Amino acid sequence: MSDKPVERDVKKADVLLALQKWETFSPSFSHLRLRKYQEAALEAAVHSVMAHLGWTLVVMFPRQSGKNELQAQLEAFLLAKLQDTDAELVKVSPTWKPQSLNAMRRLERV
Repeated sequence: MSDKPVERDVKKADVLLALQKWETFSPSFSHLRLRKYQEAALEAAVHSVMAHLGWTLVVMFPRQSGKNELQAQLEAFLLAKLQDTDAELVKVSPTWKPQSLNAMRRLERV
């Protein structure tokens, strides 16, 4: 798998439709498919952000179960959805190498 982002020819109407809900965004703009347990965590996080609830969420999955992919999907959706608003997204990783670098590559692949 290449680290290079995939370029697609998309129409503005399709983008606006896909941005209405994460359920339509994810299949439209990502090759990653979330599992049901990932979807529940993503739904809670998106709801907290969009409803301005400010929940603190802890997502605990076993190793190799898609925590990082879930995080990349959430970041991509929120960055796209909130791009025209006065909002900031802050992401913190324990180390620059390898966690932050890996996370940036993952987000680019979404």
